[in-house]
Amino acid sequence: MKPYLKVILTLAIPVAALVAFALIPEDLEVLGERIQKPKFFSEEVVEVAEDSTSEIAQMEAEKPVEVDTTHKRILLFGDSMVDVLRKHFNNYCAQNGDTLFPVVWYSSGSKHWAQTDTLEHFINKFHPDYLMVCLCANELFVRDLDTREEYIKTIISKMQRQNLPFVWVCPPNWKKDKGITDLILKNVGASRFFDSRTLKLPRISDGAHPSKAGGVIWVDSLTTWLSSMQNSHPIRMEKPVKQYKPGSLTLLQPPKE
Repeated sequence: MKPYLKVILTLAIPVAALVAFALIPEDLEVLGERIQKPKFFSEEVVEVAEDSTSEIAQMEAEKPVEVDTTHKRILLFGDSMVDVLRKHFNNYCAQNGDTLFPVVWYSSGSKHWAQTDTLEHFINKFHPDYLMVCLCANELFVRDLDTREEYIKTIISKMQRQNLPFVWVCPPNWKKDKGITDLILKNVGASRFFDSRTLKLPRISDGAHPSKAGGVIWVDSLTTWLSSMQNSHPIRMEKPVKQYKPGSLTLLQPPKE
């Protein structure tokens, strides 16, 4: 046998034996002595690292969202339901040092806010730091939901581009809709969506718009949610101790269609 082959065999045999020994699941006992198998990888280190990572993730998940107590400039825009909301909501804003800028576009729908620069115009005009939209009361019974979803997505993207917190207040349905409300929820997410559907509200003679008393119930429920941890960006909404002077209001004529 050639000399270099002897060297290779001399080295290979003990290495093979060591690997075979390491693959044995239990340690060996020879002549009463326990021989511990070598560990090529530290299972303990990997285990600790995984536990540590999951613990950090759990701590982050349990970290509470703090209520924003700074004074806000709130742009509330949408259809005629905004005119119901803004009256009592102004009392909350005044009580908490916030400024409310309501923009009511009568008979408007998601198409009008999506396909015009109306929203951008009022954002540039009022410089809000919090956005609220109440829209789609005029679309409760539409069936072209794929088209409406594109409009809703466009409005959401308009708000997201502002890098401002926003919430969508769904209409206070007076009858079961054909799917538009669930469509809003699907696209905006539960933490930015106030569900008005379950509220029992007194209505005016048209059977759709809440009465003054109904508006108070609606706003009281909305503000409770706005200041809760259910909202992705909760803000301070202490209950008003009195009626405040109505603030400014922007009214837009119904779209020509």
